[in-house]
Amino acid sequence: NESGAPLPPDPGTAEEGCPQLSGRMFGAALFIIAVFGLAAALQSFGPVRSTHELKPAVQIVNGAADHQQHQHPVQSNRRHGSISIAAGRSQVHSTDTVHVHSDVMPLKTPSDKTLLTGGQKLLDFVARDVDKSARLREAAASAAPLQIVEHVSSEEAQKALRARDALSQALADGYGSVLPAYNALKRSVEHEPKVANCRPPRRKVLSKCVCPAGRAWSGFSCVSLQKPGVMTFYMYRAQSDAQYPMSNVDMADLAGVMFYLHNEVANSINQTAKSRFNGITRILRWLVTMRPTAEVVNQGRTFMPFVAFDSGRCTTAGCSALWSQYGFAVGCQEQAEKAEGGYAYRPPAYSGLTAGAWFSLPGPCPDQISGHKDGSCLVRYPGGSCSNISESEKCTYSVDYAGEIYLDELEGITDFASWQSVGHKEYSKVSDRGNGTSFWNFRNSTVWCDRRLQRVQKLFKQRYPTLPRDLPRPKCA
Repeated sequence: NESGAPLPPDPGTAEEGCPQLSGRMFGAALFIIAVFGLAAALQSFGPVRSTHELKPAVQIVNGAADHQQHQHPVQSNRRHGSISIAAGRSQVHSTDTVHVHSDVMPLKTPSDKTLLTGGQKLLDFVARDVDKSARLREAAASAAPLQIVEHVSSEEAQKALRARDALSQALADGYGSVLPAYNALKRSVEHEPKVANCRPPRRKVLSKCVCPAGRAWSGFSCVSLQKPGVMTFYMYRAQSDAQYPMSNVDMADLAGVMFYLHNEVANSINQTAKSRFNGITRILRWLVTMRPTAEVVNQGRTFMPFVAFDSGRCTTAGCSALWSQYGFAVGCQEQAEKAEGGYAYRPPAYSGLTAGAWFSLPGPCPDQISGHKDGSCLVRYPGGSCSNISESEKCTYSVDYAGEIYLDELEGITDFASWQSVGHKEYSKVSDRGNGTSFWNFRNSTVWCDRRLQRVQKLFKQRYPTLPRDLPRPKCA
């Protein structure tokens, strides 16, 4: 222990793809078998239904936060007070002393949170999730024209605006289910081998043995692909109380988003009364399927350079020139191995990566601020996003919601506003400690930072047990 302080609780080492089920969960899992035929007939199956209200975005830009105001932010009509089951949040009970870690907190999940703990409403949730996911994908497909058009008619412009509005309306109830993510991941590994003893750097993914994204098995090791094709991996986003399409935004890998949360969001200097910085409340996880454009591949790259988005607009100098040079490709930028302030977050050793990363995802009309994107711009500059990457060669990425966890739950805080009102603070850079919690203590300790990353992965695995614990990103190159 580098700090000499007590270590954070061990989050455990559950085997990938083999969650340990309680008796209650096991009984419910048997019930799922009866439902499987229905779900398969509807061309969708997955483990989890998230009913969280979803919230505004914060950009991960060089360690700073840029508040994302989407063109049509959908405000929730439900209150997120302490921990309301009606709001779809997991119940977490704190102790009187407050000096607790999440791992010693009981993690209770409402029956409508997951198919594995379903019950009498299980069939309804399967049907609802399939219907919700289908509506979201239909709206996303119509909102993402895939060809750059020089001359746009008024009819085409109006159609693009209607499609955009339809997508915003489809998100009014949240991002839907993780069923599409499960199905997309299943398709991505269908040709991978089954290996009884799958060892790093390969990972067990839905019973298959898979190299990290951007690499392939040579028979002896995972080797980088000279011309990478379609790749699938996780991205993460710190977010607040609005939902909108995941395009014209910046995201991060897990190490990157935890650095941002530690450096900006948990930092007491940036917090206001009853609210974290920019209203951040949770970590969203996304399954991203991407492929580089021909322009990117021809330059021997996997990603275009990272660009910063603020309020739906690219704010990096020369954005238009970058689109012309690389197309609407996903951008990537790695952090220094010891990020600003000495934060010791790093990807797991089996990934072959040494630092966190930011990603940029250009969407429709990326050079205009949200609220000022007219129909003509949406048609002429469609961006790289689409609902299914197989739709067109012009499509460079698709994203599928893969779950979320709340910061209160992660830290073992029952209700942040009440907890903060009595003088507690999540973290101070000066003392390198919190007051009322030790979760964010010791930013320079690789042991503490690794345990925090593992805690996040464990909570995602508990809530969404049939999705992999980790899907490492490709190298930023």
